[in-house]
Amino acid sequence: MVLHHSQSGWTAAWLLRDARNGDKWLISLPFWAQTLAGLRSSPQGHDALVSFLSYLYSTNDQPPERIHDAIATHAPAIKDIAMTTAEQLIAKGKLEGKLEGKLEGETIVLLRMLHAKFGTVSPDMRRRIEAADEAAIARWIERAAIGTSLDFVFADS
Repeated sequence: MVLHHSQSGWTAAWLLRDARNGDKWLISLPFWAQTLAGLRSSPQGHDALVSFLSYLYSTNDQPPERIHDAIATHAPAIKDIAMTTAEQLIAKGKLEGKLEGKLEGETIVLLRMLHAKFGTVSPDMRRRIEAADEAAIARWIERAAIGTSLDFVFADS
């Protein structure tokens, strides 16, 4: 099957319309299965499928396993791409979660250090700390460990 540019456009429109609507995408998946299979074999089709599937996995409220099972049942020609895409998104989410958790933990440590050394941390200071990136938090923790004032801790920042 030769996939025409308009077919990939229609596929994108279908996902944009249905992917966010719970099971609506699933109801129409059998209709789109042949188009998705054709997309796989077209030039840049693999990349387009990865984009489409990433959108589906990211916007639909169903667990990734349910989405993958539906694709394996109704569009088996793309199930391997779907599984790889889901695994990559899950791994990315876990990595992002770890990094966010680390930053959150360092933020808590900094706030506790500042409270222990200098007393109550103002709401404005707390917001500034919570909005900071990892490098700033690390720098402020080091300065809080040796500093004698909040001005020293936050100097040059």
